Amino acid sequence: MNIATILSTFTPGEAERITNVSTAQQRDWRRRAILPSNEGHARFDAFAVAEMWTLKLLSDRGIGPQQAKEVASWCAIGIVWHALQWQEAYEGDHLRAYEWAPQLYEKIVTQRQEIEELIKEREVKGELDPAEFLAKMRELDTGHGWGFQAGYLQRQTITQAGKGRVIPTRFFIWWADGSHIWHSSVDAACNDGVSNDARFSGPIIVLDLNALGSTLIERAERPLVHVELIKGAADKGAP
Repeated sequence: MNIATILSTFTPGEAERITNVSTAQQRDWRRRAILPSNEGHARFDAFAVAEMWTLKLLSDRGIGPQQAKEVASWCAIGIVWHALQWQEAYEGDHLRAYEWAPQLYEKIVTQRQEIEELIKEREVKGELDPAEFLAKMRELDTGHGWGFQAGYLQRQTITQAGKGRVIPTRFFIWWADGSHIWHSSVDAACNDGVSNDARFSGPIIVLDLNALGSTLIERAERPLVHVELIKGAADKGAP
């Protein structure tokens, strides 16, 4: 059994509602090759909508679309990646967990049992400290349940959409000197410098890709991906 992920498409009007980019602006950006141009009626999948949104957010803060275009597609992949961790991002067969990879599911269940036994053993001996307990519980959560399933669907969607890779960090930062970085912590990124650093010589733009992913789902008002299980095909995408 294999899995197919089919991206929902949005009209220019729907894209305007999500991104606040007017349909006239969309046409202008397509004409100027800032956005991809296609024949017939324009339609946008989640990645294209997120890219349009990134361009809008940066251009509203003084970064021209031609310049923002260099990073918009990467930010878009990050936004969609974070959106895909939520059940609301999917419709179809997404809740039929593990049916496409039964051997992998058995492995996960075995690992869970081993970790549970280890926790009980450490508790009896009084050797399990609170930090280790929390770490083990996180390991269980990521290996069993929606967290594991979402990770699988994220990877399948990204791969089947033809996106080569994703930068799985939360923040995109555009520094005052025009340089930029993806980072998991704004504080850590800002602490990696000195007071006279040119990056801090003016306003700094921060995009929270995780928050934007959640907002994308809310504004879309429907799932971003339709999931279908295909019987009779070997699953080649399981991690």
